[in-house]
Amino acid sequence: MINLLPPQEKERILWEKRLKMFVIIEILVLSCLLVLYLSFLALKINIGIQKNTIEAKVEIERPNILQVQKVKKEIRSINKTLNSINQIYKEQIFVSDLLFRFIELLPKDAYLTYFYFDKEERNLQIVGKIATLSSLNQFKDTLKKETEFKKVEFSIGTYMPTREIEFQVKISL
Repeated sequence: MINLLPPQEKERILWEKRLKMFVIIEILVLSCLLVLYLSFLALKINIGIQKNTIEAKVEIERPNILQVQKVKKEIRSINKTLNSINQIYKEQIFVSDLLFRFIELLPKDAYLTYFYFDKEERNLQIVGKIATLSSLNQFKDTLKKETEFKKVEFSIGTYMPTREIEFQVKISL
């Protein structure tokens, strides 16, 4: 095709084409910016609605949260009390168990005449009689080997071969 238009007209047509192109690009850019703005606006509104919903739920649940915190505090207090009671129970010595344990260790030819437990100092004092000296020595060795007794002091009363031997034991727990 032969272009017979004068150069000024050609220039004007070229300028109009550029102007149309510029307007189209400008409209596209403005449209994109408008869509982006509207998207951000919708996002802001959505976040605001969610924030209000969460705040409402928190306000509804606040009494429950306070109640849960109160219950947790009570549980801690009860646990502290139970731990104290448990500690007292662990440190407690049952005299009946101690007596039965001692009787288990006692030889067959021996018997007890006196039993005293000092709770404050955790000492046990026992007096008894035994038939033979060998039984007494065996009993003494058995007591000293016992791990639950910390300190064992053994003393013998008067010894006469015709009578039973009186012994005294002091044990620290």
